[in-house]
Order: sequence, then structure tokens, then C-alpha cells
Amino acid sequence: MARKSSKRDKGRSKFKYKSRSREDAVKQTHKRGGMFDNYIHEDHSLFKPREGKNLIRILPPTWEDADHFAFYLWMNYNIGPDKQTYLSLSQNLEEADPLAEARDEAIADGDKKLADALKPKLRAGMWLIDRYAEEEGPQFWAAPITFNEALANLCVDEDSAAVLQPDHPDDGCDLRFFKKGTGRNTEYTAAKMKFLSESPLHEDEDLQDEWLEFVQDNPVPDALIYYEYDKIAAAFGGQMGSDDDEDDEEDDDDRGSSRRGKRGKSSSRRRARSRSRDDDEDEGEDDAEDEDEEEEDEPKRRGKVRERMKSKRRGRSRDDDEDEDEDEDEDEDDAEDEEDEKDTKTRSRRRSRKREVADEGDDDGEDEEDDDKDTKRSSRRGRGKRGKRSRSR
Repeated sequence: MARKSSKRDKGRSKFKYKSRSREDAVKQTHKRGGMFDNYIHEDHSLFKPREGKNLIRILPPTWEDADHFAFYLWMNYNIGPDKQTYLSLSQNLEEADPLAEARDEAIADGDKKLADALKPKLRAGMWLIDRYAEEEGPQFWAAPITFNEALANLCVDEDSAAVLQPDHPDDGCDLRFFKKGTGRNTEYTAAKMKFLSESPLHEDEDLQDEWLEFVQDNPVPDALIYYEYDKIAAAFGGQMGSDDDEDDEEDDDDRGSSRRGKRGKSSSRRRARSRSRDDDEDEGEDDAEDEDEEEEDEPKRRGKVRERMKSKRRGRSRDDDEDEDEDEDEDEDDAEDEEDEKDTKTRSRRRSRKREVADEGDDDGEDEEDDDKDTKRSSRRGRGKRGKRSRSR
């Protein structure tokens, strides 16, 4: 049986291969799962800060009457069993909102846990460039409001009242920040945020123009997706997802910046003590309803109280350890700042050493002259004394 030739007659094939462009390839990386409702058009990429060091460049705002590079928006997280994310209809658009209505009902029923879970969170939406992934192009980030506050503070010089423009295409600057933890435990340490030196958005002018054209064509308000009342109500179904989701988009705002970390811990302790008091009050009501059972369960309750006290002591010990960790983090922050200014300080030290060496040389010369003068004076005095002794003899 004759073998088929390995060479193919390209002229006989009707198939024509169509190559994909770079834009088509990048577009596929922005696709998100079909089971989730996106709050921003799926053609756009979402920025997710990485653990540790991040370096970004904020892009200028392009919506009407913008007075800040971020657009404020209210968002509901962990909605329904699929833990969906929706833009708040009541807070953003002042329209009828099934989640706001469900929250009002939860408050009326005394269901604090559900009411807190349904409370929308304020975010700062912005376009940015991830310097570690520039090939992604402009990305959208709904940053925690505490991160935005710390960022705004960096933009104003308290001494000179000068305002920094980090989003300027030509004279702006990159932002360095650090992320620690995940989910509700995420922290962005305000003390470690720093604007670097001024620089253009990109050295490639064509690429810079491409990015600026993108944000011009896609103002943040126009890129957002709002869903209908019935759609959100069906997704909610009276259920909330877990509060421990590790998605960065669901970070707890109260932990957004570690500059409030200690106050957060204090409030946590107060809430723990409050829950303990509530538990004691509930036990007191149960005791009043059935005194006979109280006598039988007294040893058990005492055991529970002892366990509760032990748990509190362990909690205090953990809080002390966390305070020590914060001190260590502050030391790390200082070391990081020293590295950033290393070159400048090194040059300053060298110039200082040169001046000190020169001054020491001058001082040594003066000291030697003084020593010579003292030696001559001593020598003259010695000769004078010996002459007097000779004449007396």
C-alpha cells in the first residue's frame, strides 16, 4: 500500500486561516464568567491589587464636571447565594431598590446581621494602568473609600498648600502602595503609600495617546451597568453570601486603611463585650422563665462563664500580639522609605564627610601651630632659668 505524500497541495484546500489581532487576544482576557452579573462592561479589564507591592498610574477623569480622578459610587456585595455584586439603585440613581427595601424590613424586624450585610458601600471608581501589567491597558478599580481618602491626603502639601496632580498625562506620577491580607482582612497601609517622581504616562507617545483615547471614549459613569429592579430582586431571593469572601472587590471598608487599625481593634473589643453582655441578658431572661432549670444548670453555666473568660483572655493576648506586629510593620515602613531616598542621603553624607575632613585638617594645622608656639615658649623659659642659676653661682 502506497504511503500518502507528506506534502500538501495548498492550492486544493478551500480553508483559509484568519489570524487574530492583539486587540482580539487581549479582549479574551477580560471575559468573565457567565453566571455572574458584571457591574462594568465585560470588555473592560478589572484591576485586582496583588499581595505586597503595587505600582499604578491613575488616568485622568473624562466625565462632565469631574473634580476628582475617582467617581464615587455605591455598591452592594455578596447578594444572593451566588454572591453577586450590584450597583445600588437607591444610592446612585435614587430609584426603587429591592435591596434597600429588604434592608428596611430587616431593620424593622431587628435583624441587624442582615441589615448590615445589605448596607451599600461607598467606593471610588477610577481608570488606571498597572505598571506590572501594562499590556492589559486601562483597567477599572472600585477602590475602598479609605484608600481614596489616604490618596487624597497625599495630593495636598500641608505646608505649602500645593496640590499634586498625579493623573496628569505628562507631569503626573506613579503611585506605590502595599496590600496586606485578603477579603475583609485586607489593609492598605497609608504610611506606605508614596507618589514617585514626575514622569509622562508612557515613553511611547503613540501608546500614551491610545490609553488617553480609551478613557476619553469610556468615562467611568458610562462604563457602569445597572440592572433592573426585578433582576436584582430575583438574584437576592432573601439570601446573602458569606462575609468571608476573599475577592478583593469585597474588602471591608472599615479595614481599608491601617491608619485606623487600632481604633478598629478597640471597636471590635467593644462589640465583643457588648455581645457578651447581650448573651448574659438572654441567660437572665431564660433564668426568670424557669428557676428550677436554673438550679440544675448552674454548674454548666458557671463552666460556660469560665470558658468565656478564658476566651476573652486569649483574645486580649492575640490583640497584644497584633499590636506588636503593627510596631514591626512601622519599622518595615521606615526601612522602605529609607531605601527610596537612599541615593539622595548617600550623596548628602559624602558631601558632609568631605566638609568634615576639610575642617578637621584645618583644626589639626591650627593645633600643630599652637603646640609649636608652646614648645618654643617652654624652651625660652628653660634657658632663662638656667642662666639665672649660673649667675647666682
